[in-house]
Amino acid sequence: MRIFLAIFFPWISFLLINSTSFGLVLSDKESMLKELRTVTTDACFEDNYFPSIIQYAGQSKAPGSVVVMFDLAFREFEKKISGLPTSCQSALKMNLLQYIPEFIKAILHDSIESKEAVSIWYKTR
Repeated sequence: MRIFLAIFFPWISFLLINSTSFGLVLSDKESMLKELRTVTTDACFEDNYFPSIIQYAGQSKAPGSVVVMFDLAFREFEKKISGLPTSCQSALKMNLLQYIPEFIKAILHDSIESKEAVSIWYKTR
């Protein structure tokens, strides 16, 4: 699995190597959903993006891994909305990309790790 990820997502190695924190345990599914809803209650994101994030509830993640988690969820979101008109897809993706740093802060409780994860997020964009 690591070889697959390294081949198709070469920046993952950068993220994992450059992360200085060893991680923290994410909240349970209900708490994580509440935390994500503090950022936005958009039904499209709740139906198509949040499930891809809350599947990681309760897991231990380093800041770089959190960024990978959000990026993989974004890729799944792109697939789910692929049937919409192109202009709608573009608008939804732009909105979501603006929310992701806030989502990271929300689920990591605006901790030192969240600042590191947001920094990594911006470096990989």
